[in-house]
Amino acid sequence: ISNTSKCIENELVLNLSKYNINTNINTNINNSTCILCKSLVYVIDYGIIKGNKTIEEITQVIKEICCEINVPSGKECVLVLNNIQKIIKYISNGLTNIQICKKLHLCD
Repeated sequence: ISNTSKCIENELVLNLSKYNINTNINTNINNSTCILCKSLVYVIDYGIIKGNKTIEEITQVIKEICCEINVPSGKECVLVLNNIQKIIKYISNGLTNIQICKKLHLCD
C-alpha cells in the first residue's frame, strides 16, 4: 500500500472509530479513492442497515468524515453523497462495498 493510501486508511480508521464503527475494511485495492469509497459505503451500510439511522443522520456522519480527512477527496465524497439512495439499494440487494464502488467507478 502506498504511503498516501496508508495515510488515508489510517485517517479513516480513526474517524470511523469515533463513531463506534467496526473498521474491518479490506484494502486489497490500494487506490486511495477506492479505500475512501469502500469506507464510506461501509459507513452507510453500518449506519442505515445495521444501525437503523436515517439517511440524514448518516449523510451528516459522512460529511464530518470527509471534512476531517485532509486529502483532496471532495469529489469522491460528493459522488457518494449524491448516490446514497442508489448505494442503499445496492446494499439491500447484497452487494459488497467493493462491488458498489466498482459500479460507481471509484474502484478498478
